[in-house]
Amino acid sequence: MLQVLDISNNSLSKLPSSICSLVALSELNFSSNHIEKIPDCIGNLSALRILNASSNFIQFLPSRMPTNLEVLDLRDNLIESVPSDLPLQLSGLRNIMLGGNPGH
Repeated sequence: MLQVLDISNNSLSKLPSSICSLVALSELNFSSNHIEKIPDCIGNLSALRILNASSNFIQFLPSRMPTNLEVLDLRDNLIESVPSDLPLQLSGLRNIMLGGNPGH
């Protein structure tokens, strides 16, 4: 089963909904694209440990994030605020990168 997916630098404007069916995925990198939204179903990827969504056009985080995330890279997007309950949702989070966003 696929565990690492790197689709960075592809000029993608959105993630395919099928990405949420990759239940064994532990690392997802879609940095340096033109993506505006992380699909809500991303929260279903319970094995996901590393999510790199840097250098896109993301404004908001989905209501549910993968609970086992350890590294979340959201640098250089359009995020103005992060949900206040994010640390509660992601108790294993070791590193969150938010630099280069309007709110940070």
